[in-house]
Amino acid sequence: MTRTRKLALLTVLYAAQGMPFGFQALALPLHLAELCVSLAVVGFTTFLALPFFLKFLWAPLVERAGRRTPWLIGTQLALLALCVAGALSPPDDSLVRLALVILLMNLAAATQDIAVDGVAVDLLRRDELGLGNAAQVGGYKLGMMLAGGLSVALAARLDWAAGFVLMGAVVTLALLAVLIWREPPPEPHAHEARSSLRAIVAGVVAAVRLPGHVWVLLVVATYKLGESISDTMWKQYVVRVADVPIPDIAVWLNAWGMVPSILGSVAGGVLAARLSPFRAIAIAATLRAAAVCVYALVALTTTTDFSALIAASWIEEVTGGALTTAMFAFMMSRIDARIGATHYTLLACLEVAGKLPGGGLSGVVAQYLGFAACFGLAAGLSVAYLPLVWFAHRAAPHAR
Repeated sequence: MTRTRKLALLTVLYAAQGMPFGFQALALPLHLAELCVSLAVVGFTTFLALPFFLKFLWAPLVERAGRRTPWLIGTQLALLALCVAGALSPPDDSLVRLALVILLMNLAAATQDIAVDGVAVDLLRRDELGLGNAAQVGGYKLGMMLAGGLSVALAARLDWAAGFVLMGAVVTLALLAVLIWREPPPEPHAHEARSSLRAIVAGVVAAVRLPGHVWVLLVVATYKLGESISDTMWKQYVVRVADVPIPDIAVWLNAWGMVPSILGSVAGGVLAARLSPFRAIAIAATLRAAAVCVYALVALTTTTDFSALIAASWIEEVTGGALTTAMFAFMMSRIDARIGATHYTLLACLEVAGKLPGGGLSGVVAQYLGFAACFGLAAGLSVAYLPLVWFAHRAAPHAR
């Protein structure tokens, strides 16, 4: 399979599974702000992404099946059915029902993610990890842009259901791509490693016990802690303090805002390919910390100029996108390919776990201490992450 076809397949698959999270993280908060829901509730919606944290529990089952295609087809059909359910669940009718639909969409997308990560591990050579993970993150963010930006604009101009029709169309495209693709049989050594659930779990335990893996886990678990706080509350600041209309936010921050994020993801992939994933993480994390500090400065000065808000948001999207791609390339470089889906899923769950505390409690901090304190905390945690990266780089050379 050519590199171009690999990247195209991964892009469309990750785009399909990025939409549920994009709707939850980008579109839902805007709809809740329009309904004047409290900041604490907005922050707690972060926990609708719990399936992405818990997917390691059923990852061995997906791995044990051997072939990825049946899981991909099944989860995409489930997403199509849930798009219909979402179209029938506007937030002003039943917020609880909509939250349940989003939770189930994340469950289907998280399960698909296990299989797609396995496909990526199987297809990508080591020299393709940078571009492959750029396609992974870029495709995922393309899905987020469609669900988190364009769906809001369509709902405002047409009808609530229009956004879910758009998401259903993308899932259908991904389903067609899977039906066309011919999955190669697993390698003999991989088949042996996946011979039973016990063998898969034993392989993961052995991989985690390798020298330096503790540093890998620590670097992965903490890199988004500060950013998750600022990301969850930034749009709320733009709506509630700067008083920017929600359709403008959907277009300029959620939709167009994904363009610099995708460009940053590509840049992170190039950095990871030319330097090393670990060094790319160090560079991108430094730039990301500076971008989050800009958020804190905006809130401290109560800036409401929309051009300045767009600039601050796009700077953070570029640096955050670069960091995410570099981190995913690093994660993929550290896994045991024989049990790639399960091992990578474990690291991915840890990555999500690092986001949940900050995102979930960000609304409480903003509601009771103010936006300036909220973004100040995010900036402080982002800066505090930098010494950890450099210390890990020096203390664990085998984890590079």
